[in-house]
Amino acid sequence: MDDSDWWKKNPCPLHPDWGLQDISDLDHTKLKLHIETDDNAKREMMIEANIYRAFLESPNEDGTLYNRSRNSPSRALDYLQQAEDIVASSGDSEEAITGYGVVINTFRMWLRPDSSVEATLKELEEKKIQFPKYEAYVTIVHAYILAWLGPRWRTTAMVLYGNALKHFPKNSQWLFGLALMTGREARHQRGVIGWNCPLPIDIMNLFQKEKQILQQVLSIDPSFHLARAHYGQVLFNLDRNSQQAEGEFEKALKLDHKNCNIGILAARFYRLKGPFSKAENVLTKLIEEVNLAEVHAQLGFLYRTQSYREEKENRSMLQEKALECFNKAVELDRCHYPALVGIGEIQAMLGNEKEARFIFEDLFESDFKDQPYQESNELRALTSAIKLNVFTPLEHITFSHRIIQLAVGFTADGDHIITVPPSSLDKTKNRCIATLEEYITESGGDLIVARQAKLKLANANLLLGNIEDAQTQYEKLYVDSTTKGEPPQVEVIFGRGKCYLRSDSPSKESDGEAWANVIQMAEELKQTDACCLSDELYADVYMAKARLSTGDDTSKQLKLAIHKGSLEACYRYILSLQELQANFFNDISVPETLQEVKRVCSVGKPLHTQFTVILDDGSKVVHNLTTKKNFIQTAVDRVVNYDINITQAIENERLQTVLDKLRQLREYRMKYELELRLSRETNTWGKLYAERFLDVVELAKRLLDKCISACQDLVMDNPPRFSLFQVVFDGKTGNVDKKKCSKEVTSWAEKKVKLPEYLLEKITEIQPMYDEKNMWLWAIHHLDNWRKHSAARCDIGETFTIEVDSNPKFTTLKTDDIVKDSCKGVVNLVVDLLNTCCEKSSEASTVAGDV
Repeated sequence: MDDSDWWKKNPCPLHPDWGLQDISDLDHTKLKLHIETDDNAKREMMIEANIYRAFLESPNEDGTLYNRSRNSPSRALDYLQQAEDIVASSGDSEEAITGYGVVINTFRMWLRPDSSVEATLKELEEKKIQFPKYEAYVTIVHAYILAWLGPRWRTTAMVLYGNALKHFPKNSQWLFGLALMTGREARHQRGVIGWNCPLPIDIMNLFQKEKQILQQVLSIDPSFHLARAHYGQVLFNLDRNSQQAEGEFEKALKLDHKNCNIGILAARFYRLKGPFSKAENVLTKLIEEVNLAEVHAQLGFLYRTQSYREEKENRSMLQEKALECFNKAVELDRCHYPALVGIGEIQAMLGNEKEARFIFEDLFESDFKDQPYQESNELRALTSAIKLNVFTPLEHITFSHRIIQLAVGFTADGDHIITVPPSSLDKTKNRCIATLEEYITESGGDLIVARQAKLKLANANLLLGNIEDAQTQYEKLYVDSTTKGEPPQVEVIFGRGKCYLRSDSPSKESDGEAWANVIQMAEELKQTDACCLSDELYADVYMAKARLSTGDDTSKQLKLAIHKGSLEACYRYILSLQELQANFFNDISVPETLQEVKRVCSVGKPLHTQFTVILDDGSKVVHNLTTKKNFIQTAVDRVVNYDINITQAIENERLQTVLDKLRQLREYRMKYELELRLSRETNTWGKLYAERFLDVVELAKRLLDKCISACQDLVMDNPPRFSLFQVVFDGKTGNVDKKKCSKEVTSWAEKKVKLPEYLLEKITEIQPMYDEKNMWLWAIHHLDNWRKHSAARCDIGETFTIEVDSNPKFTTLKTDDIVKDSCKGVVNLVVDLLNTCCEKSSEASTVAGDV
């Protein structure tokens, strides 16, 4: 174990192979609340639960959870200690002690490296060989954590539970975990098609599988009362008239009446099947035992549902009761979105319009710290709001259009179908279209309402892919505005452009004419200061051109689309990884575009996100935006960090410094190119541009110095501790004095040190760089003097220049030329020198160089 980081290969929640990096859209507050209020987590699988709690407190740069105020490694370590204490006191097998020990102690090392912990891990390495089934316990920790994170991770969790059970098939807790995942998947798929249609055979098979697993759990452990409640639930899912289901719920309630999960499951059952009094009784008794937001909310839902069936007098009483329950739920969990929606609905039903509007407006404007379900929550609030008579016609029109926007997004995003079943989306979209059409024809003479309804209907048809209808509606709105001498609305111009690009119109003309028309619309938008919308039209055109182009023209169009914010263009651009590496310093647009790619990835919602990414392992990512961005950013890093390959046998600190500076030079170059573009756009040479410029050239000089020093180190026992980098410039001729450079270096090498002949030859050969006009070499040699001069712009095109010499003939140099030539020249020098010296040095005889 010579590698100091050997322990990082061990499994734990922070290991990249566990797939817990891409969780930035999950709500930290909600996850903590769920685990802390879950009765089962306090009774079953407590070791896994504490490791999961530690994960929620641990720092994770790539997957920082949403709504996390700060990391708490100390608290994470406390939870790991609790998990270890339970392992020690449980009397578990050696396999369990080894498996849990590996995860817990590796996790500790990631959080706070400690020699005693590392020693424990080394002892466990021997036990891993002795007890190979330890892996089952590692796998079950992984499965348990994924099970808490939501539907995106459910399939993987099911596979992991299955793998662990192959080793210990009668572990009732693990079987229950698999049953939970199977049941959630079955209800997920049932929700996709709707609950009112006949049960399809494939979903029935999932329910049957859940039923069989739960029967197995209860045969092993008849006192597992939560499993019995879930068994009652699956019986009801398979047969709504099942008498056995009610019997299982009653038995579970009788034997464990304080279990919150059992109470909520039973209340939902009685709310659907009846009687109402039983559901009410279960929840009111449960509130006496536990004071949780979800229990109060469930009671509120029960009263609200019952109020729909009652006469007016009783209805108001039940609505008041529901409002009281919802308010209590929000007191306990201010982010309980369903309860907040319930408050708004009940206030409207009771005639309290002002209070209802206040609640809904607050819901529309806030995310309520429930990030993964923010949009589905918004849909729920909007669909509720348009049924209430507390909003104006214009507000109803806006709400209807927003609902269609959300519904279209949900239809394309599989992560949402557990909360927003597609079976309900079509009805919702059709209802909203009908609402918009109704406001157009029955606006009561209100021209503003009718016009807004027409615009939102056109937008809705564009979203739904009804291009011909949308195009007709946009054209009418456009002509109507121009006829009246009014400027067309921004949304109308944008909609016309999107329709034109997606309709059959381009096929009737040449591609060039079609694209030119859309660009003209983008220019029209730009004049209205609607820059974001104009950028989208530009990006659409550039991506359309890129798809039909080949070779260099494709790259050109992709770069244009990237500058307008297209994420898909970023992905297609970085696929040419090797080409980008090879041309990083040769093609000035490469570092500039890569920096722009990083900027696009930093935007919350960039353009063109609906594309498929193929990961390195061959798997595909269709919907997850965070994974797509991470993949693209990793590819950019691979371009910036590609290296000279040196075998592990060579450990030379100076050589490693050279390689580090090579990587750093690429990063500096990317930052410089971005600042150069921004400075040209603003026509100013700001302080930041000057700093980026000097950073690049200073580093180029240091890199060459370090390289020559490292080469001396490779081939000499006592190398001098200063550089051979000397440049002699002939001011009269305007050239680097090649002969004098060689003479100075040769004289120095022969008199002061015993430099090997081949190294002397190489240095004298490259010192003036073959080309006598290499002004960049002169420039970087005199870099220290630059800070004493004032930087200024010349009138030669868009090129920034800087003073470097008193001779009038050589007073200015182009800064971008200096950067381009110095980077390319120095990198070539460094690679050439390293390869030559490594080949000659006996220490580095096996070194292979490649950039």
